[in-house]
Amino acid sequence: MVTTEEKLKEYLVQVLEQINAWLMSKDLQKLVLVLTNVQTKETVERWVFDVQTDAEITAESEGKDKSEKEIMGEIQAIIRQITAS
Repeated sequence: MVTTEEKLKEYLVQVLEQINAWLMSKDLQKLVLVLTNVQTKETVERWVFDVQTDAEITAESEGKDKSEKEIMGEIQAIIRQITAS
């Protein structure tokens, strides 16, 4: 995460922990991320992610091993999708 705001970091950690819990319990189907202007409350950016959890992954099992290169490739693909919209 690239921010110097400690309160924002703390908030995002809490949100990501909750998202992780929903993913592990397979309760998350859609995630909507909205960035708004603090002063005007105007929506600056909005993304909708349809989530498909891997049926083989559970809270007790370990995730699939992926190389750092594979993970970075997936992250880059998502960033390209976000910036293209």
